[in-house]
Amino acid sequence: MALSRHDQGRFCSFRRKRRSTRLATVIGSVVALLLSSAGAHAVADGRSSLAAQAVGQQFYALDWNIAGATTHDGNPNQPNNYGSLAVVDRLASFASAWRPSVISVNEACDSQIDYLRERLADAGIQVQAWKFNQTQLSPACVLSGGSYAGNALLSMVPASDPADIYFDEDTGHIVSGRTSRGGACMTLHLTQNVRTCSFHLAQSHPAAVIEAQQFVATYGSDIAAHPYLLLGDFNATPNELLGTMYDPSAGGSGPFYEADMDSPNHGIPTEAGGKLDYAFVSSGHFARNALGTAIVDPGICRVENAFEPPWWVLYPHPCSDHKAIVASVTLGGSGLGNAGSR
Repeated sequence: MALSRHDQGRFCSFRRKRRSTRLATVIGSVVALLLSSAGAHAVADGRSSLAAQAVGQQFYALDWNIAGATTHDGNPNQPNNYGSLAVVDRLASFASAWRPSVISVNEACDSQIDYLRERLADAGIQVQAWKFNQTQLSPACVLSGGSYAGNALLSMVPASDPADIYFDEDTGHIVSGRTSRGGACMTLHLTQNVRTCSFHLAQSHPAAVIEAQQFVATYGSDIAAHPYLLLGDFNATPNELLGTMYDPSAGGSGPFYEADMDSPNHGIPTEAGGKLDYAFVSSGHFARNALGTAIVDPGICRVENAFEPPWWVLYPHPCSDHKAIVASVTLGGSGLGNAGSR
């Protein structure tokens, strides 16, 4: 069933009340992080000097495909999380270091997101709103007390209007019923209202590009009118998404900047297949000269085998087959006037 006009209106809805939030200060020292930006320089404490110089509200967005429902017993080269919590502890440590305003999580079990909220609270990070986008019942999640796998969006600032987006598995069109690919969306109330989504697109690169095209075609006028932030695993490379997503300043014909688009090949690889994980911002509402991305190594998670004994051995696996990204973006850069203001 195609998405109704009512559903489209619900997805695009924004609260008219304008709210301001004070950015949390990044604390602690973060090691092994690479910040790539227009200046392409490294930092050690998780802060972007470019963003600090920009006009408008700078904030961080953390995105990670945690491979939370994977089962790879006996394969030390692949994640083996099956709903377990070690990978969530790793994600919580990233959030503690960077203090993002929003966190996007892909391939997560619902139980892992519940635990993430607890871990963030323990670290003094208050999740003010969240949305879990169920994509499928997962036996791997059930192994650790969960049920559904999907995408999650967690906001540390006031947020409203949660909604699901689903893509038809055959056509790539946006539909109203649950499918295996989609996204979780909310409106973040920063100095401007920012419609924000966490996406996990189709495994096939061509199918993923079609889904991205369908999203832009459906919501193009709203993207032009209001600030948008799209995070997640798009399962396509920058070259494949160039025409659909990227602003002409990056050689594309789309409506977005991408936080790492000034790096070689439009982005540092986040997975063995190249750059698949993104932080897109609507080019009419964010500062072009204040984009930055930290690429964060997934690390090692020690978990028991899901099926093969002995159970008491904690086997080392990569926490995920994806690296995490921390994007630094700035609303309302100089020269943007009142575009998208509330």
